[in-house]
Amino acid sequence: MRRAAGITILCLMGVAPAFAQYGGLGPGQPDVTHLRGGSTGSSGTAPRPSAPAPVPQRVQPDPWPRLDPGAMLCDSKDALMQYQEAVATAAGAPVPLQPGCTRVTQRMAVSVVQRDGPSRVQVKVTSPPRVGWTDAWLPASPP
Repeated sequence: MRRAAGITILCLMGVAPAFAQYGGLGPGQPDVTHLRGGSTGSSGTAPRPSAPAPVPQRVQPDPWPRLDPGAMLCDSKDALMQYQEAVATAAGAPVPLQPGCTRVTQRMAVSVVQRDGPSRVQVKVTSPPRVGWTDAWLPASPP
């Protein structure tokens, strides 16, 4: 008798994981799958709430043509030419800014008005409105 009771207990212990796997003890029994983090209902599969779709990031294209920080912007072509001559004759020494010339401190959109070779370009700055000359290399298409 003890042997039969031991076998019965072992059999029941082996079947217990099967009950848990199929969502409970059978039809008409209380559903305890929520305690194990399972789905609700007798079918064992419930639709999962879908996560909201990620919002696509708008990528702002870089303005082109543009002047980057460090570019020289002079009020006149003569002022730019004087600056370029001073740089050519300085032999590595720091060159002070010429009157009417400034260094660009932040990226700014420009439009090309005219070109006088690759090292002199007349540009129109959009904000604040200004027309000047720069030695920045501004090819026709973005690099």
